[in-house]
Amino acid sequence: MAASTVVGREAVAPTILRVSDVEVVYKKSILAVRGLSLEVGEGSIVVLLGANGAGKTTVLKAISNLLGAESGHVTRGSIEYRGKVVTHADPADLVRDGLAQVLEGRRCFAHLSVEENLVMGDSATRRTRSDLKAEIERMYVLFPRLRDLRRRSAGFLSGGEQQMLAIARVLVSRPKLVLLDEPSMGLAPQMVEEVFESVRELNQRSGVSFLVAEQNAAVALAYAHHAYIVENGRVPRGGTAAELLAEDDFHALYLGGSADDRERAAVARPRRPEFTLRG
Repeated sequence: MAASTVVGREAVAPTILRVSDVEVVYKKSILAVRGLSLEVGEGSIVVLLGANGAGKTTVLKAISNLLGAESGHVTRGSIEYRGKVVTHADPADLVRDGLAQVLEGRRCFAHLSVEENLVMGDSATRRTRSDLKAEIERMYVLFPRLRDLRRRSAGFLSGGEQQMLAIARVLVSRPKLVLLDEPSMGLAPQMVEEVFESVRELNQRSGVSFLVAEQNAAVALAYAHHAYIVENGRVPRGGTAAELLAEDDFHALYLGGSADDRERAAVARPRRPEFTLRG
């Protein structure tokens, strides 16, 4: 991977993910993403903002190469991860190389216990039993609530608990980049903030990079370093979170407020988290 470069007096983080002019077609006839480009810097949180159906999930699945299950294909452009073209890479190889996705709707195995779900997170990496045990213990340190629930079936967890489990299950593979799809879906506002607090803590403490697809722009921008707007499979605009929050038309279109709301929207409002990350 390329080392950091310096522009003026500011160090610029190397790019861990680059999507260049990508086009995605479903069933050989439905154009879902057209000419889309974006970058994720190493150690950063980047969000894709847009309405339901804008193409955010398709972008994430194109990156993780999970489109095949839905008869989708990248028909143009390239995807680079850690300096290597991975446009058509095997999804399991991507996980082993540190790129993993938390799917929309959490997709926990409802009939399995919390701990059995965490074991499933190692299906691609296949560590030794002792290493896997240590990794699961690390998840319990990061998410203490999961330790208390480790024998409970995932189907009996709350939506927020399932989201934490889905994130922890991905983290078992020790990813360098996590694709997180609609983490706020179906969650109460307080739980949404707790999820994003966890993302920020993991980013700051462990250096994990995140690409997050999210409809809740107000919350996402409070935690993101950079954001892209996705509309009809394209990215018409992007910039730092501060830059987007400073634009009047962005507030009107995506935050439902005026420029007078900037300060409130730009500042995170963290509450006492139910899930506390430790270590």
